[in-house]
Amino acid sequence: MKRFFRRGGTLTWRATLIASILMFLLSTAIASAYTRYRYAQGTTYNFVHEGGATDGYLNRAYNKVYHPTSSRWDAKYYDSDGNLTWLERSYLSPVEQGQTIGPRRAECNDYDATSGDGNPFNCDTTVP
Repeated sequence: MKRFFRRGGTLTWRATLIASILMFLLSTAIASAYTRYRYAQGTTYNFVHEGGATDGYLNRAYNKVYHPTSSRWDAKYYDSDGNLTWLERSYLSPVEQGQTIGPRRAECNDYDATSGDGNPFNCDTTVP
């Protein structure tokens, strides 16, 4: 331990270097734990409820919906019993729902169906 501390308790350059490398490796591991997955994309049409859902139930870091701001959109999670567990509805883009506790199916949809014709939308989530 003497190699890592100077008199007075300050860290040496070796200890600082090791701590920096460990923090970098840890942050990289956390960031790569989930992969972004686009489960729906398309073009909006008036009076059509656009959207989509994932096929399976997985732990998810987020559910984001990028959309035109003229309409409210939903970002939702469902558990394996079909219960709605989280819902975020907003005109703002992106509409975002955070990390799940347990496996969930992600879903997005145009709640108002008044986004206008020809506007793009994307629904993204994560997979482990």
